[in-house]
Amino acid sequence: MSTIFPSTTARSSLIERLIRALILDRTLYEEVAADRSALSQAIGVVMLTGIANGLALTAIPGTIGAIIGIFVNVVGWLVPSVLVYAIGKRIAPAGSSFRTVATCLGFAEVPGVLNLFSVFPTVGRIVAAIVWFWLAAAMVVATRAAFGVSLRRGAVIAGLGLAVYLLIGLAVGIWSS
Repeated sequence: MSTIFPSTTARSSLIERLIRALILDRTLYEEVAADRSALSQAIGVVMLTGIANGLALTAIPGTIGAIIGIFVNVVGWLVPSVLVYAIGKRIAPAGSSFRTVATCLGFAEVPGVLNLFSVFPTVGRIVAAIVWFWLAAAMVVATRAAFGVSLRRGAVIAGLGLAVYLLIGLAVGIWSS
């Protein structure tokens, strides 16, 4: 068995964690921040979300879309993790490890699985907008837990990390056109 799904008990524990991540349960993010073995689950979450995002790519259907989705999602998890970690180290008094930040932000990716529903033409944009705001809220909750900070500080750290990430994406988009 893989380390992501080591046993039936761990699998139900993972499912419970996924549900708690979806409802933005702060105690879940505090739990995974303290659990050194949760990084493998977070990577699994990022890959699962990447598959959902890739399958939602109507221009590139099937396995190739899923593989592209995984790649894009892994990059889209690691870059903000590095940014939030770097910003948080400067703002948060106690600090945190990169592993903790990456684990928490990995679980914050769970709402992205719902992007699979964005393939439906009538609701696609609405679903994508809802998921985007849900991901931003999850990122704030995850950042709070990773650094043990207030809602305000968590929002500032996550917001700055997200803003820099979006600026990088915009710059790359401009350079590639």
